[in-house]
Order: sequence, then C-alpha cells, then structure tokens
Amino acid sequence: MSQIPFNVYTFDIKEDSQGNIWTGSVSQGAFFYNPKTGKQGNIRFGNKVKDKIIDEFAVYNIMEDSDHNMWFATNGGGLIRLNKDHQSFKRFTVKDGLLSNVVFSILEDQSNRLWISSLKGLVCMDKKTGKICVYTRSNGLITDQFNYSSAHKDVDGTLYFGSVKGLISFNPSELGQKLVSPPTYITGFRVNSKEMVANEANSPLKRSILYTDTIVLSYNQNNFSIEFAALNYASPDVTRYKFRMAGLDNSWTYLNTNRDVYFTDLAPGNYTFVVQAESNTGNWIGKEKHLFIKIHPPFWKSNLAYLVYVLLLAATFYFSIRYYRNYLERKNHNRLVLFEHEKEKEIYQAKIEFFTNIAHEIQTPLTLIMGPIKWVVKKVENQPDIKKALFWQREMRTGWPN
Repeated sequence: MSQIPFNVYTFDIKEDSQGNIWTGSVSQGAFFYNPKTGKQGNIRFGNKVKDKIIDEFAVYNIMEDSDHNMWFATNGGGLIRLNKDHQSFKRFTVKDGLLSNVVFSILEDQSNRLWISSLKGLVCMDKKTGKICVYTRSNGLITDQFNYSSAHKDVDGTLYFGSVKGLISFNPSELGQKLVSPPTYITGFRVNSKEMVANEANSPLKRSILYTDTIVLSYNQNNFSIEFAALNYASPDVTRYKFRMAGLDNSWTYLNTNRDVYFTDLAPGNYTFVVQAESNTGNWIGKEKHLFIKIHPPFWKSNLAYLVYVLLLAATFYFSIRYYRNYLERKNHNRLVLFEHEKEKEIYQAKIEFFTNIAHEIQTPLTLIMGPIKWVVKKVENQPDIKKALFWQREMRTGWPN
C-alpha cells in the first residue's frame, strides 16, 4: 500500500467502525487509511523535541472499544488511548497501575472493561473510573509473561490470551461470583520462641496442633505465637488473612503476607483465637478457625490463694476484735478492782476515823478520872491491898500512864 511507507515493519492491522484501516509499526507509530474517503494519516506516540520525534515505541496491538476510542498496546510505552478526534491521546503506564510498560494485547469484555496482557501479568481496567486490577501467577495464572498477537474474544464472552507457557481462558462475568473462603488450619504453635510438639516435656499439646482446639497454658507460658495457613492452591502467595483474639481485642486485624501472629505478656484468663482466609474473589464467606486458649494464673493469684487470703484476713479481723474485746474487759476489770480497792480503803479509813473519834470520846472522861485516882494512890501508899487493886485496874486499861 502506498499509504504506508516502504520498509515499515507492521505488527498489527485493524479496521475500525468508520472503515479506517489501522496499522501498527515498529518505530513510526500508527498509520490509518480510509479507502472510501481517501483520508490517511500517521499518529506518532513519541516525545517531540525540536520538531523531532524521539522515544517512539513499537505498536503491538490495535483495538477499537465500544465507545469508538482507539487503543494501542506498545512495547515500552504502556497503553495508549487515542481520542475520537485523532488529535490527542492519553498514556497509561506503570505509574497508573500497569504491571509493565510492555503491553501485548487488548480485549474488551461484555461489561466494557479492558483486559490487557503484558510482560508481567494480566490487567483489568475500568474505562469509566480508571480503576485497575492486576492478576499474576499468585492469582493462579500459569505464567506472568504473555505473547504477541495472542488474544481473542469468543461470542459467549470468554477471553483467550496466549502466553509463553500455554493458553489462558476465562469468562470475566464469572470472576464476580463470590467463592467460599478456603479452609484455614493452624499449623504451628510456639511458646517463648520454642516450637511446641505434642506430648513433649512442658508442652501444652496432647496431640498435633492441626487437631487441637483447646490449649491450656501456665502463667509463665503467656508469650506465644500462632502460625496458620489456608488450603488455597490457586493463589497461596496473595491469600489474605484476618484474625482476632477474643478476650484481648475483638477487632479484626488483616494480614497481606504474614502468616504468624505473636502475643506477649497475656494476662491470665480465657481467650479465643479466630482466623479466616480470604477467597480468590475477595470475600470472607466461609468457616473460621477457632482455638480456645486458657492461661492459668500463678498460685498466688489463683482462686484458692484468694480464698486463703480472705480466710487469713477474716481470721486477722476476728482475732483483732477478740484481742480488743479482751483488752477492754481487762481494762474494765482492773478499773473495777481499783475501784473496789479504793472503796475498801475509804471504808477502812472511815472505820479508823470512827474508832479514833470513839476512842477520843472515851479517853476524855478517863483523863478526868485519872487525876483523882492518882491522888488516891498517893494516899494509899501505906495500904498495899488497895494500891495493888488500883494498879491492876490500870493495867486492864490501855493508855494509862505509869
């Protein structure tokens, strides 16, 4: 064709809805020609510097979408959308979410989304929002590297892409179905950084952790880690997980790659570890794996210890009350004894005073009698019998002078 320069190597040829024939070249962009109108042109996608086009990329594939925009897959220039006026275009590269700037083929599904094969995987792009989803070997592809001019859309909507390891086919309408999450298993349990093996010394496991749903730990085994995995053979490398430890934090924690979780210095109590894997379609419908964990408190914090503490406290309180009561009784008794002693002393003193007063009252008339008696004694000096009788009477009465 004279409309295409001689020696221009062509990768792809497409006819659009307007009857234009498009060809993709190696180093001169894309050419178009309309046999009916004779209109022709050359669209260059490189950078223009001083009226010279540089950084031109080979055009591997050309596609017209349902909105009649032209799309070009380039070798190093990413994905290019040519607007309807054929005067402006927009480039999509790795900066916009593509896996690679080497793009091989473009197909549009029945939902008007673009599927782009590249050097590093498959890309799905929503034309309206610009949202991009990527698919690689981690998502189940047999390879990340696709091939030139190897794409086809069937009448039922199934898309076919050729790769360096074979043919990949799928129907995009089926990708939206919500699949059940793959089963999740707990595959490892470590205490203080040591792997626990069933029936070993100081091991809380009585059987393999795969078949264990309850673990009982002592107070000094409260630093442990749990390893888990999902039986997802299609995309194990990108399987996401979520977990929570009921009794510690009821909110979910999401993990993209790590399959180990660590817990340190957990307080004695009851906990339930819950983990679940995400399905390949991005939902969390399915069974959760539960592991019940009980951490015993140390003896001095056990229920029996608290019972002993209560009993000791009660005994201390009882004996304190009893001692205080005995103290008050002794104190009151001593006060009573002292009071009785004081009363006896007062009574005794009253008696002494009484008898002293009586003696004084008696002694006074005797004194009055003593004078005449002494005079009589002097008069009877010559009468021994009378004198003797008088002295005998004196000795019978105390207090008399000699």
